[in-house]
Amino acid sequence: MTLHGYVCYVFLILTRLIETRIQDQNKKILHRLTCRRTGILNFLLDDDKCVDSDLYWVNGLVFQNFMSCRDPMEDLFLRSTQSNGPILCNSQNICQHGKGLHPREFRKGKFLSKTKFSIFCNLIHAERNVSLSLDGKEVSNAPIYDFAVTSKENIFCHECVNEYRSDLSSKVDVASLLVKVYVELDPDSAPSIVDSTMYAVPKSFVTALRKFAVKMFKFFSSLELGSSTRCPFPGIDYFEISEWSPLSKEDLDPLVTTMISCKFHRVVDAMTN
Repeated sequence: MTLHGYVCYVFLILTRLIETRIQDQNKKILHRLTCRRTGILNFLLDDDKCVDSDLYWVNGLVFQNFMSCRDPMEDLFLRSTQSNGPILCNSQNICQHGKGLHPREFRKGKFLSKTKFSIFCNLIHAERNVSLSLDGKEVSNAPIYDFAVTSKENIFCHECVNEYRSDLSSKVDVASLLVKVYVELDPDSAPSIVDSTMYAVPKSFVTALRKFAVKMFKFFSSLELGSSTRCPFPGIDYFEISEWSPLSKEDLDPLVTTMISCKFHRVVDAMTN
């Protein structure tokens, strides 16, 4: 056998070994997902007859991936196994004050009753041990979560709530002003009589500013943002006020009246524009 033939033979053997290993791994994943689906149908989706006054918050992305029965969640299990730590790291979602969830973080999750939360944790714990057993590893006794976020104790940080309300109020004020400017600059509603209380503004500036306003209105109601923020209608909440400056996005005159003013004396001399 020539050297070239020997290399090709070894490569073929390695390829078949890799394919066999991938097939075995896929079978293990399929087995886990099947067990997960069975557990969800039998325990998590049944009627919750117990009325719990205290609700437990879970990360929406983790819960969604788990309930899909399509995501093997290997990264989550691997991180937990390597660190011998919890699978659900709620500490990553706690605000900078360490007192609870920020309102923006809160709406990325979901409330479960105490009973359902316990079932959810038990199913994740069981799947992690099944995954370790199938890989020939020792089962883990690490906790499922580092600490619970509940509606009675630590669901909200009051400092973050107050800051959020103030921030959102400022954004609503700016958005309201933008709507008012858009309406006031409607060329179809321009006054026919000119008096001393009015200001001269270039038509091109008005047109550009109204186009900017329309663009911002579309952003406020954009559904595309929902995929990245896990919020169906993020609206103005996910925009910084500094991003609303038309001067940073459009070709607008910062002095407004340059096109209709004398460049030497800065007085209006071209009302035709």
